[in-house]
Amino acid sequence: MSVEATEDRLVEEWKDWRRAHHERLADPHGFLAITGLHWLDEEPRRFPDAPGAWSTGPGGVVVTLDEGDELVVDGTPVRGEHGFGVLPERGGVTAFWKDAAIEVAKRGGHDIIRPRHPDNPLRAAFQGTPDYDHDPRWIVTGRYVPFDEPRPTTVGAAVEGLEHVYDAPGRVEFELGGDTVSLIARLLANLRGDYLGDEDTRIQSPGNVQRPRLQPHSPGLLDRVWYGGTSLRSVRWAGEHRLNLLSGNIVLGETGDDFVSAQVGLIEEYRRLHPSGRVAIGRVVVPLDGADAATRERYRAYAASRHERTLKPHGERRILFAPDLVGTSAEIVERLRADRAVAAVSELRLEPPYEFGLDDYEHERRAGM
Repeated sequence: MSVEATEDRLVEEWKDWRRAHHERLADPHGFLAITGLHWLDEEPRRFPDAPGAWSTGPGGVVVTLDEGDELVVDGTPVRGEHGFGVLPERGGVTAFWKDAAIEVAKRGGHDIIRPRHPDNPLRAAFQGTPDYDHDPRWIVTGRYVPFDEPRPTTVGAAVEGLEHVYDAPGRVEFELGGDTVSLIARLLANLRGDYLGDEDTRIQSPGNVQRPRLQPHSPGLLDRVWYGGTSLRSVRWAGEHRLNLLSGNIVLGETGDDFVSAQVGLIEEYRRLHPSGRVAIGRVVVPLDGADAATRERYRAYAASRHERTLKPHGERRILFAPDLVGTSAEIVERLRADRAVAAVSELRLEPPYEFGLDDYEHERRAGM
């Protein structure tokens, strides 16, 4: 087979992969159809995008459906109370409700449900993922370098606060531009402004020929990169690689039984390794300023439905949740002033709940949050 024929085949394989990838994203029950991630505990709770009341315990996930509601599980309609059993890590079951799919799964040692609705605006607006054309220069052969023994390796997730830990048996190294690199080393170098590829790598355009690097080039970009950390392992990684640390409203209870104590412990561990690094934390805020009585009641009910989860660690990994800050702007400021984790950092990110709609976000903007 000629070089040209091989290249044509690779291009067609790339196009087939891209097409299949977009089809998966646009699927009526695909990733973009997810409307919420709900963490379950022993207390039965209701969610706006799923039927019934959901809980979990030693026997696994249980849902109690209202009269007239029905789920279809493995092709069988179920009504009333239904148990999904104990799920393995990264395992799950999909139940169907009307035109929605309710994913029941275990992630990070914790039972969750993720409803998937075809009319989710994120899916409805999807028009494809921007990408680059196939380029054979970036097809390289890697070398597997085994560790003396497997190392627990933390891998982030698309959802803030959720991490997966896998036992990595080794790492992959490869040659690029005459250098031996690993993926993380190359990433950090590119963020610093190093050129992509080797000395001979060039981009030719009608106007000029230039060496490629991340554009637009921004001196000091690496110093402005934030790494999300929810565990001791992840904050140590950020500190060792001299990245700024961002800690949100979910952490692991490795240094304390309550959220604030655990988060302060993570901040202290990070600063032990990188004293000059910037640290920011996030808090979910719901201001009541300017809201009518019905909206205020809805906001308070939303926070109350999530309060139970903040009272103790959850699952094998001891996941801890920060309470939502609901009140007038003055009341929210007072609670922030009393927060020891807020006092330990110089930068704060205020976040509206992910489950809110555009009108709610507009309200928070008008309230000045």
